[in-house]
Amino acid sequence: TLQPGAPETCEQLLFRRLPELKVKPSIVSYNTVMAAWARSGDDSAFTRASKIFHRAALDESVAVNCISYSSVLSTLSKFNDKARAGKLAQEVFSDMVDSSVTPDRQSWTTLIGILAKCDPKAAQNTFQDMQRAGCTPNAVTYTTMLNMWGSSEDPSAPTHVLELFRAMRGDGHKLDTIGYTSLISAIGRSGDPDSPSRAIDVFEQMKTDGLKPDLKAYTIMISIMARGDIHDAAYSIYLDLMRNGLEPSEVTFTTLFNMWGRSRHQDAHERIEELYEAICEANIVADGQAFRSMIRALGRCNSRMTIARKAESLLSRIIDFGARPDLMAFQTV
Repeated sequence: TLQPGAPETCEQLLFRRLPELKVKPSIVSYNTVMAAWARSGDDSAFTRASKIFHRAALDESVAVNCISYSSVLSTLSKFNDKARAGKLAQEVFSDMVDSSVTPDRQSWTTLIGILAKCDPKAAQNTFQDMQRAGCTPNAVTYTTMLNMWGSSEDPSAPTHVLELFRAMRGDGHKLDTIGYTSLISAIGRSGDPDSPSRAIDVFEQMKTDGLKPDLKAYTIMISIMARGDIHDAAYSIYLDLMRNGLEPSEVTFTTLFNMWGRSRHQDAHERIEELYEAICEANIVADGQAFRSMIRALGRCNSRMTIARKAESLLSRIIDFGARPDLMAFQTV
């Protein structure tokens, strides 16, 4: 692991110590220092790496290569201004192509990763350009694209995710937990009436592949089942979440309260009371919307006096946690 100051140290060795020893740097020397800046996450990494790159380009004893360009691109991965990083990355990549340096899988993937943070459509186009250029995406490339479309609100996002999943499996790559979660989310937003059963199939495949679903995956699954009014499946997934030592989030509880609150299931009242007990023991603070969902659901199986007492208890608990309840929470009480 590089310590603070390591890139500067490498740069001094390259431009001061080697000349003192009358040793000519190789392209590996230049690339190593640029890579050090890329790993540093320093705000000036791109500027510093670019200067080193240009010095390498002017050094007639070496020839910049794909690794040189990839090192410069990598400095933009942690750039704070995502839009500017995307523009700069495209310029670096274009310069690489114009210089007759063939991009490799790493340089394509790095560019896609940068664009995914600021311009999904440009990232998608670059991904397609990569394939047309005959460069096969690797697991990192696919996962980057899956994460991008999996969290996107674009109406075409679910279609992109499903296409990526099929292509990824066809190329023999396995999804990681984040990739599976993105896929499940896309299935849930696809509008397919069979999305609950398809989501369950993918969720079980995730476990078969030896992966442990995280809280986000469980919550998305519960949400998909809740939207389909598949109460028993949602409850079963909730219990599985608890058995695996995970603590439901505010979103998890709100989803379940909303589901049971509108349900005519014979066990609805019992499940609502279970959720109330669980949220009282959980280390979370409900906001106004979640608070209202809970009180609305509790209203189905409690007297007004009991609801008032429970609402006041929940409000006191929020305050005891050091949080400040919002206006909606107070209005509900």
